[in-house]
Amino acid sequence: MEKTKKELTYDELLQKVEAQELIIKELNEEKNAITNFEYFVKESPDLVCIGDTNGYYKIVNDGFTKVLGYSREELLSRPFLEFIHPDDLEKTLEAIKKLVSNYSYPAIAFENRFIKKNGETVFLQWKANLHTTNNLVYAIARDVTEIRKTQEKLLSSEKSLNEAQKIAKIGSWDFNLMTQELNWSNELYEIFEIESLPNDSELYAKYLSSFLPEDVEGLNRNVYNTITNKIPYEMEHRIILADQKTKWVFCTGVPIID
Repeated sequence: MEKTKKELTYDELLQKVEAQELIIKELNEEKNAITNFEYFVKESPDLVCIGDTNGYYKIVNDGFTKVLGYSREELLSRPFLEFIHPDDLEKTLEAIKKLVSNYSYPAIAFENRFIKKNGETVFLQWKANLHTTNNLVYAIARDVTEIRKTQEKLLSSEKSLNEAQKIAKIGSWDFNLMTQELNWSNELYEIFEIESLPNDSELYAKYLSSFLPEDVEGLNRNVYNTITNKIPYEMEHRIILADQKTKWVFCTGVPIID
């Protein structure tokens, strides 16, 4: 005996159509989200990858090929440790070990150097996360080579300046009027024979205590005039050292307006 199908009312049909339309809309939104994410990963200037715990990349985006110069096939077919600078292998392995062996570190950040295909070195700043469900590592890296090179140049320039000041027995300083922070070069500590202490909040007081009272008045006038009229000052004055010896020094100040 055959059962007759129940005929749907107009309202029931309308609800069914609306439900199907909602499902289609959600599927389209999910598809668009996936497409947009894939586009973001593909076009990102950063290096985005997925790797396994055996040391191989599973997926790399175009950022890898652009920055490192290797083809996608070369990157996927070789252990990623082969691309890392030899001097950074140990710290990279330690970071990976921390990530895959201790779930209290679900994400890590570290920096290392890679060797590009042309032999050049590139500094990469990494953030990596272990997906415990599939045991894959999801990571993104940013090329910070220019930043590191700039820092190295600044450190080199600072070292050269300190050496030149030491030879010439010239010290330099800067004083921030907004923060009241006073910074001295190494040679200035030598001239005033004051111990160099990190973040010394008493440095300015120690500096003034080396002056004779009449020289402090002259200094204050010069500094006030420099700040008010935006002109440099020059003066010679005496300083009294801890052992009560006297030194004559020449100083100059230049206003830098931001």
